[in-house]
Amino acid sequence: MPLFGPPRIDKLKSKKDIQGLIKALGYEKDGSVRENAARSLGELQAAPGVSHLAAAVEEDTLAVGKAAIMALGKIRTDKAVDALIAALKHPIDAIQSAARDELSNIKSEKVVAVFQDILHGDNLSLHRSAADTLDKLGWEPSEAPEEVQARYWAARLTSADKNIRSKAQDKLVELGNAAVEPTARMMGSPSLYKPEYAGVVLGKIGSNESLAALIAALENEHACTAAAMVLGIHGGSRAVKSLMEALKSDNKFLRAEAAASLRGIKDPRSVPALIKLLKDEYDEAKHTALFALDEMKDPRAVKPLITLLRKEGDSYTGLHAARALAAIGEESVQPLIGLLKVRKAEVRKMACQALGWLADRQAAQPLCAVLKDKNPPVRAAAAKALGRIGDPETMEPLLPLLEDPEESVFAAAAEALGSIQNSGAVSPLLECLEAGDKPRRRAAAGSLAELYRSGKLAETDKKAILAREQHITTLSHKDLGAECEQHSDVEYFHADFSL
Repeated sequence: MPLFGPPRIDKLKSKKDIQGLIKALGYEKDGSVRENAARSLGELQAAPGVSHLAAAVEEDTLAVGKAAIMALGKIRTDKAVDALIAALKHPIDAIQSAARDELSNIKSEKVVAVFQDILHGDNLSLHRSAADTLDKLGWEPSEAPEEVQARYWAARLTSADKNIRSKAQDKLVELGNAAVEPTARMMGSPSLYKPEYAGVVLGKIGSNESLAALIAALENEHACTAAAMVLGIHGGSRAVKSLMEALKSDNKFLRAEAAASLRGIKDPRSVPALIKLLKDEYDEAKHTALFALDEMKDPRAVKPLITLLRKEGDSYTGLHAARALAAIGEESVQPLIGLLKVRKAEVRKMACQALGWLADRQAAQPLCAVLKDKNPPVRAAAAKALGRIGDPETMEPLLPLLEDPEESVFAAAAEALGSIQNSGAVSPLLECLEAGDKPRRRAAAGSLAELYRSGKLAETDKKAILAREQHITTLSHKDLGAECEQHSDVEYFHADFSL
């Protein structure tokens, strides 16, 4: 070695000069020398160097610290193991990780106890690595107390392996209330990418304690939407009050999820809160409340749904407001009839549709008056609604619409006449079949075919239709050619004109 030159690590190692290597570990001028000295002490399993290696872990560079960790892992004396355990609390993650890797190869009760203690710690992001290490050590969770088992399996919910997560969920459910606290803690931790993994466990446990944990999770920004979802599946009436409170949250996603859960529970207590959500600025929350009110069919929703329909017209929201009103039933009929005279045509149109879905004869005469509306889509909607109601007395007001200049209107009128099944429509429809343009003839053909198949016609009417059977049955979509491109496939393409 030249005078005042750096230590020759290879020579010190070959001579097994432990003291020389320990001295080289403190060589301040060159980090690579210190790093190689640490490695050599490990390869020589130099127990006297443990304290110096431990100091290097705490005080030296990352490269030297990691080399010292690896050396301590090779030495494996009690003091070396203690130094590795101490490194688990190092401020640098890479040092912590290196220490865990080394300890995972040292199967001792002391090491197992350390990683079990980590599972009890507040740093949930370390729980997964602790569980991984325990697996490598061959530790069997079933031999541990239930509390330790629960913490281990809760940590396993963070696994990227679906099969491991599934097994963890099953084990936690088996543990019951012993699993509630660690599962709830993990659910609220960002270290669990999808909090529903833990939420499902709490829901399946189904105890008062697990329900309370889910309700508490509604206050956790990371876990709140998952908690709301699980409460909808497993909470039942016990969760209604808390979910109603969640509808007031500033978190729009939580409001929407809470509404979806209340939709599933269908508890009448939630109706007023869902009604308030109809004014929500977030469409998903508003629409979910609409769907819930549609399914719950509570008359208390009629007035606010009418107000919403007035505002929204034939938008997506207006359509579902109309559907919800129709689902409620008779209590909606008169309020909807009241909308038939409002100024906005799209509102009148949606009111007609809703009354058609209701199919209540109270609406028949008011709808007949709408057949003279200046707006073609409104006239068409009124005609279709009358067809659904099926009142024979509405045939006469529908007949003039067979001459309407708008195809959507005369087609709707013809369809309605076929549905009403009043034999008085046969003659006008036959005239339309002979004298109208092709789309009009086709609309008449479809209606005549439906009337014939109803079996409610007199023999003379049947014979009159049969006399034109070939004409009726050949008026298919394809036979109208280019002129039929204006037709909607939904309305016409699958029509059956066979007699």
